[in-house]
Amino acid sequence: MVFRLPGYEPLLFGFVDAARRHRFCSRQAWGRRRVACASQFLDADNRAHRGQAKIKARLIADLDPDEWDLPPKPKWMRWSTYNRLVERFDSYEEILERGIAELMAKLLAKKSNRVSQEISIPKR
Repeated sequence: MVFRLPGYEPLLFGFVDAARRHRFCSRQAWGRRRVACASQFLDADNRAHRGQAKIKARLIADLDPDEWDLPPKPKWMRWSTYNRLVERFDSYEEILERGIAELMAKLLAKKSNRVSQEISIPKR
């Protein structure tokens, strides 16, 4: 019995797990939306959350993660590196605040549309 998988040439005969054989291909060969970095499937807000979490994980060391929004500089880290991470953390925070402002604007617009529709409908 020969196992034939799409994209794989038959290699082994008999009852063998041919699915374990891996094929190395470029991203273009695998096709779009099948292979990509994790951040490529996220929207801007989720990328900002992920970026903040990565910076926090790098800085946290042995501190309690729930206690700190942005942990203090570890002893082993240079100040220039820490300041660069703080700037990046703040830029992610600005992206999140902008997303919250856009969401609030949408919600207020929907609410104002509902109120205007309720006022314009005459009651019987």
